[in-house]
Amino acid sequence: METRRGFLTALVVAIPARCSAEPADWMEVDASWYCPCDVCCGVWSRDGLRLLEPALGITATGKPPVEGRTVAVDPDVIPLGSLVEIEGIGVRRAEDTGGAIRGKSVDIYVVDHAAARKFGRRTVRMRLIRRGR
Repeated sequence: METRRGFLTALVVAIPARCSAEPADWMEVDASWYCPCDVCCGVWSRDGLRLLEPALGITATGKPPVEGRTVAVDPDVIPLGSLVEIEGIGVRRAEDTGGAIRGKSVDIYVVDHAAARKFGRRTVRMRLIRRGR
């Protein structure tokens, strides 16, 4: 910390207690893909939510899902808001949960049902890049 012309200058680096400075090790997870249709989401589908409450958020974090960004996770394994890297797919944000997502599982959001069915279910490698709050 130093003072110049009456100004106090300090470099503050704050790392939250729940934040990891280094990405976590890779882990194998069961991956599936989902879209906002009734088949994938049931009552929580895009159309079902409009019927229940038009202003209701679609994901567990209250944000609308975005292809290329949103994944559903078990928040006991990956906290909501975390950034994860899925090998061969890219970096995604844990914004949602799901009834079938338990333990080391991830559900990757896509915009249409044909794409979700095409990818099916498979084992992928994933790691935590930044822990959510």
